[in-house]
Amino acid sequence: MRLFMGGDSIRLELKTEEKHAVFVCSNGIKEEEPIHIERVFTRFYKANMARTENSSGLGLAIAHELTQKMNGGISADLDNKVFSLRLCFKIVP
Repeated sequence: MRLFMGGDSIRLELKTEEKHAVFVCSNGIKEEEPIHIERVFTRFYKANMARTENSSGLGLAIAHELTQKMNGGISADLDNKVFSLRLCFKIVP
């Protein structure tokens, strides 16, 4: 499934890989937005420091913590101006 918002493309994908359910959310970023991929799950990290009013920098840290508590995995990737989050959970029969 592909959605378009504000000129930027957002891609949502749900699939199975072996015995896991995998959800991938990807979206394009602006070139001037430096993202330190190794820090995106750190509390209070914001790639764009101008976002102080509407963002606390806690969202991905909370998502990381909840995913681990549900015995899942979450990872982030930045490739060719596309930021992606991947969530993976074991399918329980």
